[in-house]
Amino acid sequence: FSPLALLGYILNGLPWYVGERIAKEKTSNAEFYSSIKLAGGGLLYVLYWLVISVVSVLFAWKTGLMLLILLPASGMIACWYQLKWTHFISWIRSLGIKGSKMEMIKIKRNEIDKHFN
Repeated sequence: FSPLALLGYILNGLPWYVGERIAKEKTSNAEFYSSIKLAGGGLLYVLYWLVISVVSVLFAWKTGLMLLILLPASGMIACWYQLKWTHFISWIRSLGIKGSKMEMIKIKRNEIDKHFN
């Protein structure tokens, strides 16, 4: 459990969630889903950051300055934490795969790696 990651999800999750909702509602073709999600979430994040910054600096500039530092830092920690958690869950799931299934996964993985190396 990471309190900074939780803070990162709380402070940075709203624009990303709204971008994801827009992508789900506006995309009929799966090929464009991630592009729309990234563009929508990125644009909303910048607007969200500007609004939060202006409001917090106007009302309490010390708190606003702290928030300007905390917003991107906590977002990066939340992304890192989610990545590590995802890898951990994948590792746990892979422990249940035995024998020929695991060999098939390794062969397929090597085939994929050959195309990118």
